[in-house]
Amino acid sequence: MRKGLTIGEFATMSHLSVRTLRRYHEAGLLVPATVDPYTGYRYYQPEQIATAQVIHRLRQLDVPLAEVRSILDTDDPQRRTELVAGHLRRLEAESDRTRAAVVSLRQLLRPDAAVPEIELRSVPARTVVAIRAQVRQENALAWFDTAMTELDESFPPTERTGPPAGGTPTNCSPTASAA
Repeated sequence: MRKGLTIGEFATMSHLSVRTLRRYHEAGLLVPATVDPYTGYRYYQPEQIATAQVIHRLRQLDVPLAEVRSILDTDDPQRRTELVAGHLRRLEAESDRTRAAVVSLRQLLRPDAAVPEIELRSVPARTVVAIRAQVRQENALAWFDTAMTELDESFPPTERTGPPAGGTPTNCSPTASAA
């Protein structure tokens, strides 16, 4: 009696490698329908192909495994949208940083580039507002969004004199402090 698709068959059908399927199983992301207790062979059902393809696509879009799990685990379309939007914001920020680095590097490579003028100046004292909390890394983006909303409600952007910002300590661990 057949138990399902072997890991090799499932790998072919889902366009994921056997190694990747093993890693997703170990991470609890895509668990085989059955695992033979004697041989350890993994067997999948055809219904799991759709989930495998969703995981594959999200990973192609650089969504971290923890977020892939959150996206798959939620039945709430709004929450799923928020998770994807958070990843999009991170990619856009990284893209902006990369563009700025490219511009800077091109300027450095120009032999006729003028030496930038550096000016030291003083600015008047300012009132600064911050929200601090100990936040697990996987919750950092949601926390940051909530904190920025709270700051925006208390201090509308029209009343600010500088851009909003956030940071993490240099010794980031799975639980990091963000301000």
